[in-house]
Amino acid sequence: MLLIAHRAALDAALKIKPADRPDVVSALFASGGAPITVAILLPKLPTRQLLRMLPIDSDLAASVDQVTWISLGLYTPPKPEFLVAIQCENAAAAKDVKALIDATVTFCENMLANMANPNDDDDDDDEYSPPRNADDVAIAAGMTALGIVKDLNLQVKGNVVAGKLTDKQTTAAIEKLIPPIIEARSLAKMASSGMNLSNMAKAIAIHRAMNDDNFPPTLEALLEDGGQSELMFVNPRGLGAKPDYVYIFPPNGDATPTHHILVYENYLTWPKQGIYYLRVDFAVHKVETEENFKNLLDSTHSGE
Repeated sequence: MLLIAHRAALDAALKIKPADRPDVVSALFASGGAPITVAILLPKLPTRQLLRMLPIDSDLAASVDQVTWISLGLYTPPKPEFLVAIQCENAAAAKDVKALIDATVTFCENMLANMANPNDDDDDDDEYSPPRNADDVAIAAGMTALGIVKDLNLQVKGNVVAGKLTDKQTTAAIEKLIPPIIEARSLAKMASSGMNLSNMAKAIAIHRAMNDDNFPPTLEALLEDGGQSELMFVNPRGLGAKPDYVYIFPPNGDATPTHHILVYENYLTWPKQGIYYLRVDFAVHKVETEENFKNLLDSTHSGE
């Protein structure tokens, strides 16, 4: 640890002695010398309040108060293994904690199954919102996590609930988790780009209010108005083309059809998730296919 401070602060820091935490030491050693070890001490009140939100037996939920610590250990390749140990105050509490974990897994499985088959008849997916398949990513990650918990094959041994993944199970778990993590990052970047367009809409509206309802000649003119960041014009998706966003000045001002494109995400190769664009009416929409986008673009340039 590197500490940079005034001399008086450094002298005070040097006098601080860490408190003895035998529980943390025990948790760290429980992993059996795994190169990557994590010790978790649950805050009892917040954890119990969280569990109360789930339709789980209250007596089982109360058993979390008797968890002393949780130890996670990960062995790295060539023989990766993942170990979990949950120490409780006594054997009876360990059995209750195991039952609590089983009940929570069952509840989460049912919840994710319902999310995977929603009774949603809304077909209007054109208007901007966080990408709809974000739910699919969350479901995939959740089901993978539940599968990992099951594969741990947790067993009660005295006052400890313990389990582990073999090297093959650990490798498989990592391979399953990587795709939804990558997809989640991609969706987060898409949502951020959509927010950029929403912010541009607000900035353009402010510009018009300050300039007799005239649209800005360029996006850069919004920076001259002040109060805007250049980061708004940086697409986090990194679609390869410059500038990141293309602005189409409406030559007819208020007479321009509201469905025309005002700003759109620039790209070199059409992204599989589609692109977002800002309309003249300041609504942000997403277009899934390049053919549909080109039709919109042709309509905008032709003034139709």
